[in-house]
Amino acid sequence: MSKRKYTKRSEYWKKFNNNEHPSRPTENKFEPEFSGEPFYTSDASYSDISKARTSQTGTSFTGSRNNRVSQKNPIDRFRSIAIGMLPYEYASDGVTARDAIELCQKAYANVAVFRNAIDIMSEFTNTDIYLEGGTRKSREFFEEWFKRVNIIGLKDQYFREYYRSGNVFLYRIDGRFKA
Repeated sequence: MSKRKYTKRSEYWKKFNNNEHPSRPTENKFEPEFSGEPFYTSDASYSDISKARTSQTGTSFTGSRNNRVSQKNPIDRFRSIAIGMLPYEYASDGVTARDAIELCQKAYANVAVFRNAIDIMSEFTNTDIYLEGGTRKSREFFEEWFKRVNIIGLKDQYFREYYRSGNVFLYRIDGRFKA
């Protein structure tokens, strides 16, 4: 079955072939006019560019130029190394190690899920200490010393601070006790 050829023969379609468009201006002569002071004035000159084509004395073209990049140190010479973070310096995003520790401590104080995770980790880590070997007197000494320094509380504080901020400081405590 062949299709019938379609041709536009009606007058209706001829009105769309008109090249006159209402949005086109009737006059083709148009010249821009400047009104007032210019918004931007350029003080640029080509003196810097033309220096590259002259000799060192500035008199004429020598046929060669000096490569300025090879003579000067680039600004970001070791950028990939410089943006790295050291434990005691700034991070690439501007947060210091001190700020990171402070944020973790604030999260521990204010975010329940964070606090619970750290508490559970410290509880699993804080287990009983069993002494093996040595003499009876040395075992009694360490058992008394553990009671004196409250080893359970000390370990709990140690691991909680270790997981919370990574900063753990132990202080020396002098004292006497019977063993």
